[in-house]
Amino acid sequence: MHLSTKRVGQKIPAFTLVELLVVIAILGILAALILPALSRGRQKAQGVYCLNNGKQLMVALTLYTSDYHDLFPPNPDDANTIAAAPSTGTRRPWPIPRT
Repeated sequence: MHLSTKRVGQKIPAFTLVELLVVIAILGILAALILPALSRGRQKAQGVYCLNNGKQLMVALTLYTSDYHDLFPPNPDDANTIAAAPSTGTRRPWPIPRT
């Protein structure tokens, strides 16, 4: 550390340019070491998030099938729909539950 002079006889401690550059270089090296670890943590979090979404879908499917007598939810892309009676003019994209 270098002592600079503000007034005659009064010395104020100050950092030199070299010392500041060394500190900035050390901080850059530490940041470069930490960034890959953060990236791996982000990938792991994304995997956990995806796994949880899959679990929630399976729970919803299981609850639906237990409510509708083991019938799966309809998929409109595979023509799994039931046409309504001609008097109503509407279509039901889900099976009518049997009671």
